[in-house]
Amino acid sequence: MQWEKSWNKLINLKPAFMQAFLFTMDLIKYNSKVKVRWDFLIVLAILTSLVVVPFEVIFVHKPTSTSSLVYYVLSGFFFIDIFLNFKTTIRVANEEIEDKSILKKLYLKNGFWLDFLGAFPFEIFFLGSSIEIFNEPIVLILRLNVLFRLRRFFQIFKTWSEFHWINTGILRLIRFLVVMLILIHLIACAWYWTAYANGFPIESWVVLENLAGADSITQYVRSLYWTVTTMTTIGYGDITPHTNIEYGFVTVVMLLGATMYAYIIGNIASIVSNIDTLKNKHDDRKESLILYLRQNGTPNNLMSKVNNYYDYIWKSKKGVNENDIFENIPHQLKLELMHHLSKDLLDNILLFKNSSRGLQEELISRMRLNSYPPKVVLSHRSTFSSGVYFISKGSVSVFGDDEKSEKMILTSGEYFGLIPMILKEPSGGTVITKDFCEVFYLSRESFIELNDSFQEFRDILKEIAKNKSEKELELFMEGIII
Repeated sequence: MQWEKSWNKLINLKPAFMQAFLFTMDLIKYNSKVKVRWDFLIVLAILTSLVVVPFEVIFVHKPTSTSSLVYYVLSGFFFIDIFLNFKTTIRVANEEIEDKSILKKLYLKNGFWLDFLGAFPFEIFFLGSSIEIFNEPIVLILRLNVLFRLRRFFQIFKTWSEFHWINTGILRLIRFLVVMLILIHLIACAWYWTAYANGFPIESWVVLENLAGADSITQYVRSLYWTVTTMTTIGYGDITPHTNIEYGFVTVVMLLGATMYAYIIGNIASIVSNIDTLKNKHDDRKESLILYLRQNGTPNNLMSKVNNYYDYIWKSKKGVNENDIFENIPHQLKLELMHHLSKDLLDNILLFKNSSRGLQEELISRMRLNSYPPKVVLSHRSTFSSGVYFISKGSVSVFGDDEKSEKMILTSGEYFGLIPMILKEPSGGTVITKDFCEVFYLSRESFIELNDSFQEFRDILKEIAKNKSEKELELFMEGIII
């Protein structure tokens, strides 16, 4: 039938709202992409409500068709959000709660009623009424229930702070700035209301500034200007209180501003510094080393290499040392993490690809990840191999006797040092890093232990020896074994 075809087309399109609707049929993960996107939409709706509704109540004084449409549409969004909250998992004491009955009880106990008060359009009970409160229609006054939506705003940001993919310092800074802007907006509205609610006394600041008959935007801008100068303790004195109500309101705002000023500056400084904690520690280590080298007469070109190396470590790893960061992690979890970090080696190198899970774990647990700047000699032609090097990132050059003529370039996924160690002979070639390299290193001692303990390891080594490339065979003919 025609309606079935239309429905199928709608399902196949799968716009964002349709995906969200279908998603509500099942339990919703609190950290799923669909839920995060929905929460972001709700945050925007909350901020829109907190800006538009107070402005309309204080400066417009009557509901318009556009503002009413926006108000009811946003209320609809919040009712949908309430429904989704009953089906969204939460974390309690590091455990994700997925039992729907428990989720329902927790939400009813901890947030449902405030969310309901912020979503329900109570004005519908007074539509067409001429009742006024402080010279404002009761229909508009009841729209101020949007202030209850702040609970949901803070709850969303609290949930986001638990996600590993977002910097909590940046999130705190964003939340803090948004709350301050909303607070300034509400105080600006209340400052104008002190005069309007009393019918604009002739000594009120609005009348003295000739704003009683001005347009709403001008009235709001002047109120906002006064609020910012007062909250930041600047206070030029061009707009001042004159009535008792205004004096009382200004006293409260000045106390709030004096308290908040130090709090704002201190929090912003703390948040910004915490965001760059790792960078600061990394820079401190670099500066300490460079200062030591400078005091000992180290040439500028060497110090420049040290500086470049530290910059590379920061850009590629944010200053983290993989060999130390996993020390306090349980062994099995450490192996899983190392499996993920070395997945390219596991997929591309025969030694790993043909190994069983047990042998892979033994290999991974014994390897160390090292980073090298350009032009570092990893293996010299006249020395015995100290271990096997598996290239994770970057490239190295293989040189012959003169160390000037490049014989081969090894890149990510390739390795060297294995055959010389098996044969117990010098490689005959020198290996030098071509650019910044990250290399997994398996020491000679670990190699010997694996060779003695795993028959599978010995069988794979034999297979590797049979599958040498033509280029490696050409190097072998020149006396270079890699």
